[in-house]
Amino acid sequence: LAQVAPTKDLLSVFVPLLLHLHSLLLMLLRSSTDRGGSGGAGNASQTSRAMSALVDAAAQEATKRTVAILRGKDAGSNVAECLVRIKAIEGFTGVEQRRLMEQGSTERCRIIEEQRSRRVDRMAGVAEVSVVETARTQRQATTAKEQTAREVAAVQARLEERRIV
Repeated sequence: LAQVAPTKDLLSVFVPLLLHLHSLLLMLLRSSTDRGGSGGAGNASQTSRAMSALVDAAAQEATKRTVAILRGKDAGSNVAECLVRIKAIEGFTGVEQRRLMEQGSTERCRIIEEQRSRRVDRMAGVAEVSVVETARTQRQATTAKEQTAREVAAVQARLEERRIV
């Protein structure tokens, strides 16, 4: 058993061993009943058959129990392996959740900054238009004042000319 590779299935090792033990017990029983021969040949064959039936039943029961125990151990080890896998998956899930949370947080910050940049760009555009329009309005107002001042001067000059005349 110590020489069995750890990767080999235990059932494939124990079941042949049990069958071999069963055949050895049957051989021992037959040889003991053949040697002990008191009571006649018919009695010996009946005893041999009864002993064989008992050995068969015991061997089958032992095989069933061994297989059940081994399957139970396999199930237990499978359960343990599943629990280990579950813990590993939970660990990966936790890491992935943290990564997604950080990615979401980073994405929200990026979106907020993009929106802030757009608002600032719009405000800068509005300020630029406001400055341009204010300058245009001031130039137009200055031009209008100058035109008005020229017209006033022209009207005053005409009035002066008419008074002199």
